[in-house]
Amino acid sequence: MKVVVGIDLGSTTTKAVLLDEHGTLLTKQYQLSKGNPIADTRELLAKIKAFVHDQGATLEVLGFGATGYAADVLEESLRADVNIVETVAHMMAAVKYCGDVDVICDVGGQDIKIIILKHGRVKVSVSLAKGKKEYDKRETIKRRETDRETRAAIKSKR
Repeated sequence: MKVVVGIDLGSTTTKAVLLDEHGTLLTKQYQLSKGNPIADTRELLAKIKAFVHDQGATLEVLGFGATGYAADVLEESLRADVNIVETVAHMMAAVKYCGDVDVICDVGGQDIKIIILKHGRVKVSVSLAKGKKEYDKRETIKRRETDRETRAAIKSKR
């Protein structure tokens, strides 16, 4: 079976889909992010692998796409074929699967994005982001640790 894999690495959740070559959804996986995009991706790919095994199928992966805040990490470490901006991915999917869409609202873990469309084209895009309190350094420390682990994982793959 010829398939495409897509992963959205968000700040609070990680999602993955397996589509056949015609764009039909075969399975989807979802989990809370654990702060390590490589580990989160491995877990989701293992779930997809288990699904495929349970179906008794073998796959030919035609492509691998990434989006979300950590898409650059996957593009580099796993050689993703496509790294697409999250809002563009939302717009393309909404138009493809829902037709004439007027508004897309993406409520994420760190921000909210609202996209207003007219005839499948973006007319207005608004983002509201969560501010970081000066006294709370936990996110910065966590991000540095994740970046360090990610660089080490990339380096070990070379």
